[in-house]
Amino acid sequence: MAKGDRGEELFAWLEKKELGKHSQAITDPDGSIGLSGLEDLRDLLEEDINDMVKELGFNIGERKRLTRGILELREEHQRELEAAAETGLTDAPGATDGYDANASPEAPRSRDRGAWATFKKGSSGPSAVVATEVPQYFEIIKSMVFVRSAPRKDAMGVGILRQGTHIEVRSQRRKDEDGNVWAQLTEAEFWRSCEPEPGKAAKCGFALIDGSSIGLGLLLRGPLPEDEVKRPSAPEATAMALAVDHQQLSQAERQAQMEEQHRLDAEKRREEERIDKQTATADALERAKAQAEAIAIKSNKLAHPEGAQPPDGAICLRSAGRFIYTKPSKDRQQMVRLECKPGTIYYAKEGSEWQGPQGGLWVQHATESCWMMLEDAAHGGAVLLNEENLAEFANVTIDCLTSRGDIRVFEAFISAKSTVRQLNLRLCSDTGLKPKGTFLFKTRPPAMGMPRKQDVMQEKDTLLDAGIRPGMEAPLYLVYPFNFEGDYHNGAFLRL
Repeated sequence: MAKGDRGEELFAWLEKKELGKHSQAITDPDGSIGLSGLEDLRDLLEEDINDMVKELGFNIGERKRLTRGILELREEHQRELEAAAETGLTDAPGATDGYDANASPEAPRSRDRGAWATFKKGSSGPSAVVATEVPQYFEIIKSMVFVRSAPRKDAMGVGILRQGTHIEVRSQRRKDEDGNVWAQLTEAEFWRSCEPEPGKAAKCGFALIDGSSIGLGLLLRGPLPEDEVKRPSAPEATAMALAVDHQQLSQAERQAQMEEQHRLDAEKRREEERIDKQTATADALERAKAQAEAIAIKSNKLAHPEGAQPPDGAICLRSAGRFIYTKPSKDRQQMVRLECKPGTIYYAKEGSEWQGPQGGLWVQHATESCWMMLEDAAHGGAVLLNEENLAEFANVTIDCLTSRGDIRVFEAFISAKSTVRQLNLRLCSDTGLKPKGTFLFKTRPPAMGMPRKQDVMQEKDTLLDAGIRPGMEAPLYLVYPFNFEGDYHNGAFLRL
């Protein structure tokens, strides 16, 4: 495959896995990664993946898609290798090792490790070469060794080898991603020694040679010299060998095999559930952060800019929270809620206050044909505040510290004489967070370790005690260590 084609294949794969925004950085030949094709991606080690994720700032969802995709590439490549090995064709990796292209068809050269090359009957030219391997033998030195359907510790179990048995294996070894070396059983040995589960399409068997990495020690001894080999029965007697093996397998060995497979399946399910939960949590926090950022810059057409010339006969009002409520006329019951920043200026006609039939107090906008709610007990009390009475008010913001960064969860235009408890109740009423789980700080707590108890703002203290003065823009910080993404707006972002 041409270099350009390999690059395009890699670009297409990244787009398919929703990683296209990182394509340029991943394939830049002058960058720190510089991959040129899918085979480079497939051969990445665990530490390489960690370095790339850190370098490019992948979030949890992107890392999950990357690692799963690489695993799929490796499994697909493994299937191709197994299929090529079964057919014995020359395009299988390593199938032509030792073949001399200058040798004549009449005198084929010998291959490494005793394998040799020959030509198909009636064919000519190097493309007709096929490889025949000389099998090797290993001895099982542990009481019980599992045979897997692929050279991986988590692959399906297809058989058990017992201590003292000599098994026939292919001369080529396989390595897994952890560097463990596996021996592949020959086709005859596979049918003699293994028992695939009903409905499972296992066609190959692999045995781990050295289990030291998982605390099992050496499992197989070999390759054995010729004079030590106890050869198995002939491959032609496959059915008889299977019957004998099945009878010799004890109930305890069968049970151990089933329990091992069930344990691996359960571990895999738990890991997938953990990753899915982490991804859902990360996505929920990202959505909460995006909405908070959108609200932070939100305004509406009824607001007036700071310092604007007030219309004649108008009074200046400021929003107490993140919303105001309007309706087009007195006789209309339906209200419209508009988002805004706390402390936003609105001008209203002086003397236009009107008590609605539901008890709310309304005022007419100075320049637009609508009415704005001043206060209503059903909407938390005061919605718009008269600027003449705001000498003691400050604009307070609260950012929650999360694993996805700071999230602006609350803003209020509030009296500096208010207590921390009153501020906390307004925070929880607006966000759905639980009062007992909220910890407010005047200064950002350390990123590592537990914050000091004396740094937490106390409920009985006023904002003035915390150094918040009228007219200030006062940032506060929230630590919510329990279930922020589930409690924030009653888990609304987890349900998206």
